[in-house]
Amino acid sequence: MRRVVIFGNSGSGKSTLARGLGAKLALPVIHLDQLFWNPDWRMSCREEFADKQRRALADARDGWVCEGNYFNTLDLRLPQADTIIVLDIPLARCLWNVLKRWSYSKGQVRPDGPRGCPDKMDFAFIRWVWGYSRHSRPLIEFAVEEYGLGKSVIRLSSHATARTFLASVA
Repeated sequence: MRRVVIFGNSGSGKSTLARGLGAKLALPVIHLDQLFWNPDWRMSCREEFADKQRRALADARDGWVCEGNYFNTLDLRLPQADTIIVLDIPLARCLWNVLKRWSYSKGQVRPDGPRGCPDKMDFAFIRWVWGYSRHSRPLIEFAVEEYGLGKSVIRLSSHATARTFLASVA
């Protein structure tokens, strides 16, 4: 595992797993939210976001752990990946984790969050988390089918299996 892509719903544990893998494998962690969002939650245009990703991936040429979905730029990271991890955590657990995370960090920028973007909770975000299985999961499955040939594809369905997986990484 030298180039790892992690997919999953908000609150599924992508950032936590990415930090753990990065530490165990001595690889830099790329949080796509940090590249996509500009201060005050302003979105990057696709080309700006793609340029930031290209630079981050090139700077970490010896390997990286990249977490986040962002389907419009899959072509930048998935062809380079050797491992795809899909966190398939139940919706109720993801919603609980999102609410718990927000209660601890509201009004503050999370360490793995975008600079200048204090954590917030709104209806649009909850709706996105709620609809993940309908709008994002099919795209993940397509991406795994499209780019997964010859790569290690790992599916983790609970935080316990994610912890066991992380513990097994040498």
